[in-house]
Amino acid sequence: MRELLTLYGVADGRVREALQKLSLEVWRKGWWEGYAQDIDPSIVDYAWLEARAAEIKSFNVVVVPGLLQTPAYAEAVIRAVDPDSDDAQVDRWLEVRMIRQQVLTRPRPVRLTVILDQSILRRQIGGAEVHAEQLAHLANMADRSNVTVRLLPEAIGAHAAPDGSFKIFDLPDPYPTLACVETPAGVIYVEADGIQRFTAAFDRLREVALSPDDSAAVLREQRR
Repeated sequence: MRELLTLYGVADGRVREALQKLSLEVWRKGWWEGYAQDIDPSIVDYAWLEARAAEIKSFNVVVVPGLLQTPAYAEAVIRAVDPDSDDAQVDRWLEVRMIRQQVLTRPRPVRLTVILDQSILRRQIGGAEVHAEQLAHLANMADRSNVTVRLLPEAIGAHAAPDGSFKIFDLPDPYPTLACVETPAGVIYVEADGIQRFTAAFDRLREVALSPDDSAAVLREQRR
């Protein structure tokens, strides 16, 4: 890598260091290598972003984000999205989802800021028992210092992201900030000029969402 930088005339020490770091990170293998045959390549990229991000911002309108799902809730979501998958495949996908969650509890964990449409609290996925367990887990995770959960009240009506859920990955230098949108056809990634629309939308959603404390109070009330 150093020889290539010299060949292309990159003399600035800071730029050289950043590009060499980027080169090493791109080729570094992660836990997901063992699941390459089980998951879509776009999900491998997704897992890489979660593992490298300094902060993840997530807006969700239908389901709790994967990083905060219980195993039973996650299984119900997976089966709803892929009803034709056999039990073995579902188990593998579920295993991947649970491993991904370790970014929240590892040393130097990722910061996660989530804005949830409040209707999620009423949408029972997997049945009443699974739903109650998920709400309790959500409240417990919101108590972590690196996790912030805020609720978007239904009473506000139209808001800055009427077309649905999205995530923003704030990555350390030298990586760019990325946004992603999950679709039935796969994950779409947005960077450069397009990222500004997502960051602006998230900021506007945060302005009208309940505070973390008020959101926690609602979650506690829902658990009763």
